[in-house]
Amino acid sequence: MAQGAYPVTAMLPAHARVEKTLETIRQIKACHPPADEIIVHLAASQSELREAIQEEHPDLRLLLSEENLGPGGARNKMLAAASHEIVASFDDDS
Repeated sequence: MAQGAYPVTAMLPAHARVEKTLETIRQIKACHPPADEIIVHLAASQSELREAIQEEHPDLRLLLSEENLGPGGARNKMLAAASHEIVASFDDDS
C-alpha cells in the first residue's frame, strides 16, 4: 500500500460475517488517500472468514486469537501490532 505523509493503520475486528467483512475491506481500500496498512483480527475458529479474506485480500495482515476476544480485546491486540501511530478503527459491518 502507498505511504502517505501521515501513515495510517486501518484495523478491523471481524466475526462470522463473511460478505459484510469483505465489503468493509473493499471500502477501506477505496479510501483516498489509502491506509498504509490494514490489519484484520479474527478468532482462529473463523476459518471460512479467514480463507475468504486471504483469497480476496492476500496483502492484509491477519491476526488470529485462539479465543474470542470480542471487539475491544481484538482492537487492543491490533493497536499493539499497528506499524503506525495513527490508527483508524472500523467494524465488520461499517
